[in-house]
Amino acid sequence: DKLQESPAGNAAERKKSNLSAGREENEEIRIMKKKVVKFGGSSLASAEQFRKVGEIIRSDESRRYVVPSAPGKRFSADTKVTDMLYGCYHLAEAGKDFSGALENIRARYMEIIEGLSLDLSLNEQFEEIAENFRSKAGEDYAASRGEYLNGIVMAAYLGFEFVDAAEVVCFNADGSFNADKTDEVMSRRLADLGCAVIPGFYGAKPDGTVKTFSRGGSDITGSLVAKAVHADLYENWTDVSGFLVTDPRVVKDPATISTITYREMRELSYMGFHFPAEKRRDSHQCAEYQPSGGSGYYDRRKHLQQAEVYDHRNRRQEGLCFYHH
Repeated sequence: DKLQESPAGNAAERKKSNLSAGREENEEIRIMKKKVVKFGGSSLASAEQFRKVGEIIRSDESRRYVVPSAPGKRFSADTKVTDMLYGCYHLAEAGKDFSGALENIRARYMEIIEGLSLDLSLNEQFEEIAENFRSKAGEDYAASRGEYLNGIVMAAYLGFEFVDAAEVVCFNADGSFNADKTDEVMSRRLADLGCAVIPGFYGAKPDGTVKTFSRGGSDITGSLVAKAVHADLYENWTDVSGFLVTDPRVVKDPATISTITYREMRELSYMGFHFPAEKRRDSHQCAEYQPSGGSGYYDRRKHLQQAEVYDHRNRRQEGLCFYHH
């Protein structure tokens, strides 16, 4: 008689096959997963902070696209590099000697480069900046150099490709943002790059003139990159642990707001409260946010462990999340 496997044997084989297929599927998902991470100025103010950021990025291989801000304050009385650049350019614009001010900016970057033991020179970039300051390239150009230079340093530190935002973030001749062209150009540029650093805050007009977003615009750049690469998650890292009921610089150890809806957060922002705001690409997107161990956004209908952004225009969901470190 012809031997036949028992139903139990068939079930066991099917289970084994399903488990194997599941492992392969999970491995494929793990390999394909893409995250965009954005770090603010205080997170990149020094070599020590850079190392913390490097550990965060390297701890998860899916963190493949990095959007850095310009170096912020190292201590309360310090000056942000962006403000240093504004001051330096104003000297140049007034026809005054700005070499000392520019050298102070160079020193900030050299402190980071030397602290990270990088074999990197920014001499060529600073010579170009000095020449463009003398030719009155404009405040937007001046302000954008903080992110531009920090992007070069970050790319060298991580071993990632550097992509100048002026090449992929597009503004129209009148200074208005061109979202469709940006998505087209950026998607094409990043398609073949496994890992890349794209500076935040600025882009360029068709003639190459640098144009910036408003202050805090690196958050916008992060969301643009997330859309262009079809990221699974956009992480916006900050050094503030959750939403606080008042300014910690004024009141010591203020309480944390346990939960807050996006609508409530928006209403408070209208009245002057400051939040690490999620920049929406268009008016049809909504966000939900719940960081681990802290306060966050959530939709009244459901409570999530990470943010989800639904792009109604493209009918797909994308991730968005704010973290602290």
